Amino acid sequence: MKDRRAASEYRQKRHSCADKVDRVEDLDLDAISREDLIWQHGTGVSVSHGTGRAKTYTYRSGVQTKAGNLELSVWTAAARYVVKRDGLEAEAGHLREFFTQHGYRIGRTSGAREREVLCCCISGLYQNPQWVGFVPYNQRYHPEALKKAHLVRMISVCCQTPGFVTEEQIAGSCDGKVACPVCGCFSNYKRLS
Repeated sequence: MKDRRAASEYRQKRHSCADKVDRVEDLDLDAISREDLIWQHGTGVSVSHGTGRAKTYTYRSGVQTKAGNLELSVWTAAARYVVKRDGLEAEAGHLREFFTQHGYRIGRTSGAREREVLCCCISGLYQNPQWVGFVPYNQRYHPEALKKAHLVRMISVCCQTPGFVTEEQIAGSCDGKVACPVCGCFSNYKRLS
């Protein structure tokens, strides 16, 4: 009986509207941290208004974060504010430029691309050695980060050109394949150092 009650409480809490944030004014932007805004997953719910023939439907797109379920435009505004407040505007610009130059397909619209840049900036993706873009990004924008990184010189089967990846990328590889530093394809490799 206890397990059933706990499961019921979990479902009620999970489907509660209490953590929905639909207005930027409902957030304390000066106190909110980057960690509070990290995108956990997208959310969506159909919303109906009216009755009978006059009934209309809209769709609420949101983002689940530690701060709650933020409506998409609220998350975007909060993320922009935090990026500016924390002095990460240059980093966001670097990510935008890097994604464009390296052919990352991160959204069909400019709004989707901007949200992806904000998401990567807020989460600190550029500091994560498991990210496949870690070495080329930091070679260009943060060479000092590579001095602390565990770099491995390797040659991939696909391009047969030597390059560098991180030890963390190798440790997290799937089926013994890592992203080729030249073309980006996941392929088998051979360590050179």
